[in-house]
Amino acid sequence: VPMTKTSGVVSFCIDDGLIDTMQAFTIMERMKIRGTVFIDVKEISNKGFISSAQLGDLNAAGWDIGGHNMGILTKYSAEDLSKNLNDTSKYLKERNFQGSNLYALPNGGRNSSIIQELSKNFNFIFNIDGMSNNQNHLVKTNINRHSIDKHTSLALAKKWIDDAMTNNEWVIINFHTFSDTWEKEEDWTIEDFKSLMEYVISSNIPVMTISEVLK
Repeated sequence: VPMTKTSGVVSFCIDDGLIDTMQAFTIMERMKIRGTVFIDVKEISNKGFISSAQLGDLNAAGWDIGGHNMGILTKYSAEDLSKNLNDTSKYLKERNFQGSNLYALPNGGRNSSIIQELSKNFNFIFNIDGMSNNQNHLVKTNINRHSIDKHTSLALAKKWIDDAMTNNEWVIINFHTFSDTWEKEEDWTIEDFKSLMEYVISSNIPVMTISEVLK
């Protein structure tokens, strides 16, 4: 997949669709930054997860909404995997969500049969291998993302931005949960999140949704 060269580009995404996604959304909206959320459609409106109305707010604001799963795909039977991915794709496409052709692998886990099944419904598949993307070429079924967790310093996340500009790369930075308690492995503080958004704006690196970059 050839890409248009820039002085680097950054995309922000949030996996799982937990309720604290909306805290990040509020901050990004204020700064006129749009992102991508990857959701498990089975969890919509369940306790701790965003509602269908909130998904509507994200969609109206120009966010991508792609597919994800809270489980591990390698543990599904072939029949259950096919049904799950079909159900996910159907939900996203019926609502005309931008990003309905995107899927983020849970925990980055994949094998050839999973990729083959995913490719029936989704055009682009994302891992969490901690790498940025060469803007001249992408492997559609294995697009790289950096994933934030409680061990990720703000300084390191800023370095990912700097390196993308220096090396003319596409960096996708992925979040899960936002909390000051650090209880979950994937927690990051809202304060650090806001600081990173401010850094991105001050750096003048182009910020796009995943769909915008892929176009």
